[in-house]
Amino acid sequence: GAADMVATLVAGSRFGYTLFWAVVVGVVLKIILVEGAGRFTLATGRTIFEGWRSLGRWTSWYFGPYIMIWGFVYGATAMSSAAMPLAALFPAVDLKLWAVHTGLAGFAMVWFGRYEFFEKATAVLVGLMFVTVVGLAVIAAPNLPEMLGGLVPAIPEGGVLYTLALAGGVGGTITLAAYGYWLREKGWYTPKWMKVMQ
Repeated sequence: GAADMVATLVAGSRFGYTLFWAVVVGVVLKIILVEGAGRFTLATGRTIFEGWRSLGRWTSWYFGPYIMIWGFVYGATAMSSAAMPLAALFPAVDLKLWAVHTGLAGFAMVWFGRYEFFEKATAVLVGLMFVTVVGLAVIAAPNLPEMLGGLVPAIPEGGVLYTLALAGGVGGTITLAAYGYWLREKGWYTPKWMKVMQ
């Protein structure tokens, strides 16, 4: 997502390839967690939220404040991250106005849209993002020996928070809880769809 891209770019500009290993760990975690969340929903017919709730009321008190705070923080980060390229392309419009605009556009898409439209729009944007990021990586001509050296786990001075942001932000975001709802919207709600989760 946009927030992950910003986190990796900022960390890369500060530490070079030193924290590349944390990105790899985050991606592996994301694959495991996404597949697990999807399999849980398909096996039980319940979302992760419903699964937590079945453990007792304490889970609402435990996860509720986290979800509320994280929702606001992530929402602000996503709006700002999405607004940054627009503000760079159209500097006459203030970044804050672009952030509000992207937030309202996201709200309208969720409120009025259908999942099928959301999925298709997201697929086009992810494809565009992939081509752009890979194209920029080729243009930047990465230093392959330094990149391979970045696969060796090391945390540079002042890099603890960046390491946690990279591994956790890429790998374990609260959006994992949304996958159960997306599966329902897609019509995948029985164990016969387990192979698709891979």
